[in-house]
Amino acid sequence: MCGIAGVWLKGERADAANAVERATLSLAHRGPDDQGTIRILPTEGDSTIVFGHRRLAIIDLSEAGHQPMCDPETGNWIVFNGEVYNFRELRRELEERGCRFRSDCDTEVILQSYRVWGRRCVERWRGMFAAAVWDNVHQEMFLVRDRLGIKPLYYSYVDGQLLFASESRALLATRLLERKINLAAVDSYFTFGSVQDPLTLIDGVASLPAAHTLTIKSGVATLREYWELPLETANEPRSTTTVTDSIAECLAEAVRLRLISDVPLGVFLSGGIDSSALTMLMRRASPEAVKTFTVGFADEAFDEAQQARRTAERLGVEHHPILLTEDQMLASCDESVKALDQPSIDGVNTFHVARAVRQAGITVALSGLGGDEAFCGYKHFRTVPRMERFARRWAELPFGARQAGAALLTGSRKSDRSLKLRALLLDDYGFAHPYFLARTLFLPAQIGQLFEPEAVSSIQYEAWAERMQLLTERARRFDSVNAISYLELKTYIPNTLLRDADVMSMAHALEVRVPFLDHLLLEKVLRVPGRMKLDAKMPKPLLVRLLPEPLPEEVVNGRKKGFTLPFAVWLRGRLRPVLEEALSNPPSAFEGIINADGVRRVWRSFLAGECSWTRPWALFILFRAIENSLAPQNVSRQVQANVPTASAASSSFQVENPECTLIHG
Repeated sequence: MCGIAGVWLKGERADAANAVERATLSLAHRGPDDQGTIRILPTEGDSTIVFGHRRLAIIDLSEAGHQPMCDPETGNWIVFNGEVYNFRELRRELEERGCRFRSDCDTEVILQSYRVWGRRCVERWRGMFAAAVWDNVHQEMFLVRDRLGIKPLYYSYVDGQLLFASESRALLATRLLERKINLAAVDSYFTFGSVQDPLTLIDGVASLPAAHTLTIKSGVATLREYWELPLETANEPRSTTTVTDSIAECLAEAVRLRLISDVPLGVFLSGGIDSSALTMLMRRASPEAVKTFTVGFADEAFDEAQQARRTAERLGVEHHPILLTEDQMLASCDESVKALDQPSIDGVNTFHVARAVRQAGITVALSGLGGDEAFCGYKHFRTVPRMERFARRWAELPFGARQAGAALLTGSRKSDRSLKLRALLLDDYGFAHPYFLARTLFLPAQIGQLFEPEAVSSIQYEAWAERMQLLTERARRFDSVNAISYLELKTYIPNTLLRDADVMSMAHALEVRVPFLDHLLLEKVLRVPGRMKLDAKMPKPLLVRLLPEPLPEEVVNGRKKGFTLPFAVWLRGRLRPVLEEALSNPPSAFEGIINADGVRRVWRSFLAGECSWTRPWALFILFRAIENSLAPQNVSRQVQANVPTASAASSSFQVENPECTLIHG
């Protein structure tokens, strides 16, 4: 697990090395164990390439795993972030083809796999990854992101010049980009509480979509989707036993592969079905004692610590409860918000969990993230299909009748539920599938009140609206339940949960692995008819039944809490002065963009009990993100770089000293 950065600039650029050094310094929290920077000399054209890397050593802790890494046979260079869990299997296959290795790390395996299989090598990788390869043979740049978007990769390609990094703020740290707000990204954030790929908050910076590669050659950039979930649900009758046996084997393998580590490893245990199932499978696969970590909260309404303790005792694992107090949470509120790279309403709790586990001496933690989305654990797996059927029938009525019916059903109520019901009845929410309405934060009319009229007219929606339409069209090929699972895996998972998990865990140099998002597992689960995933008597029946032993009754049928924080209470109490001050003074960068009266209206609606705490909190997070992103970056020290130079023209180039780091003046 690491942080990567790089540039490919036109001409001889003396400032390129310093720019990448500033970027890698801004990523130091992601990789405290090692750093490296190399300047590469292309053989074609007049340009400057610099790669930078920060390392969190997980597999092969020796210097042999240093990056940037070179393939001496070709002169290809790589910077890589993540883990390819089947690297040992790939290594054996590559050795049969004559490849030789000098390390035991997965980075060297994937670099040599690129030499042997070219760009299609990514189709063989099983794991989470973001990588950049300078292809010396073809004189082209190759960027790739994993299938589910577990690891981030941001880039800017403007006027034939490329910048890339693991975090968007690292691109800003290069000082090679204009700091300008992307209004479409703000609009998407208002809609869903997180910025939607491929947008970022910074105009000119894009997020490489999950399961995509970007190849740049001779000034031409080509974006390619290399993987997709199976766009169909199996229709043939299959027994429950046949289905569960196949998925059980794949899930067990997914967990076993994610236990590969040369550093201490643990698992988040909340006491729910997903984390309990994960802990059970870890215990059966690991020769070492399984260490579980539960973060407890003093308020019992938000705490699962006691249930997690009982589950750990039942499973016979080494349990470590961690208690966080309200004072600790609030004291680090500003720090947790600053850790966000892109604004999100859902990341602060992950910050506290990750810090507590890292302080307990753990470097790698497995998480049950993705279990609800894959195995249909949310209420809207039942409610959205009903919404869809209801909206389809309602649409057959004349518009006037629908208006009258909407007024009768919702009246003058301004609650979130009433406003969404009215939008559904009038088909006034802007998306082709009601799933998006279920996930909507602000409705279109509410967003219109947050923007100044002049700003609304300048928003270019195409980048993300077209992607939403494409995903909706693909989702229609599934049954109504699996369609929701597909949309969750394509939108909410990468744009909210995974992005937050990555940035908040890496803020503390903690690697989080997510077995439920193994792509081979998802390919199997998405083919199972939705009717087999819902049961009136138990949640997530498919997952519960495929486990090798029964889960405790209180785990299966207990009330789902999760680790949530009492923001509704805090925003009316101890955080109220902070929110009121922030929302009464929008950042100067929003002048002419955000309507101050609209912002104050949201705050008053919350205090009146007309909307949830997520609305004012979303505005607060956005304002802080803008202040952090558009303010000048402060680099902790001045950089005067003397960067090792690698002649990419030499196919016999050897890295004699793996410590290709910058020399600081």
